[in-house]
Amino acid sequence: ALPFYITTPILERLLEKREKIEEVSIIVQKEVAERLAARPGEDDYSSLSLFVQFFCDVEKLLDIKKKVFFPEPKVDSSLVRLRVLSKPRVDVRDVEALFKTIRQAFSQRRKTILSALSQKKTRGIPKDRVRAALQRLGIDPKSRAETLGLEDFARISEALVDISS
Repeated sequence: ALPFYITTPILERLLEKREKIEEVSIIVQKEVAERLAARPGEDDYSSLSLFVQFFCDVEKLLDIKKKVFFPEPKVDSSLVRLRVLSKPRVDVRDVEALFKTIRQAFSQRRKTILSALSQKKTRGIPKDRVRAALQRLGIDPKSRAETLGLEDFARISEALVDISS
């Protein structure tokens, strides 16, 4: 299984080359597999979930006990299949801004989406303008990142791009 610390950089690199890839099967730590496949509201839902699901359908195929490896690792693994989508799951003008929004929202999981997106050091958009944008979108400013789906983040990102330009 891929070590935890290198999994995300490898996935990022693979998805940079997604136009040449239809499908990837990969063995990762079980915890990572659960993150990749997680849905809004689940404990393992994270920015990594959203990143991979933006580009791929994720299917956890099977769990692999640590005892089948030699030397035996400390954790169980899972085989995961990533099927690259013909186009990203949601349409956004600025993919980089989308992922910046997602990372910012998840950087402080216990904060509300309003607080997380109103940090001066990352966006510089006044809190009242972020609140107004969220309310226009029908998103409760008191929501937490782990409750919002990819479509929600796409809408938020687009609104923030409009505010900041």
